[in-house]
Amino acid sequence: MQKILSLALAFVMLFLSSCGGSAFDSSNSPKAIAQKFILSLQAKNLEEAKTYCTPETAKYLEFLMGMGAKITLLKEGETLDFSEYVEGDVAFVTNNKGGKNASEPVKLVKLNGIWKIDMAPK
Repeated sequence: MQKILSLALAFVMLFLSSCGGSAFDSSNSPKAIAQKFILSLQAKNLEEAKTYCTPETAKYLEFLMGMGAKITLLKEGETLDFSEYVEGDVAFVTNNKGGKNASEPVKLVKLNGIWKIDMAPK
């Protein structure tokens, strides 16, 4: 019985680890997506930043950049130390390194199992 249970557990672990966005894959966590988004904006890589956004937010970023806006979510000398709050398919990620001046939360929504930045005005 123990062998069957061990084999079943091994099969489940193998199945879950082979699925994209699995519970073992933290590269799609709200924290990871927020970090990739912020760092790509800091590097002025709009095309990469848009890949982490909802379609509406990507269009909004294009609009802002076309108007000459300088978009930065990371203050000068600030490092990244995120906390996240997740409720269902909505998450908020905050960079705590600012202490009392911690950054405003970045909202993310889950689209087709992938977390996306959702900052476009509604």
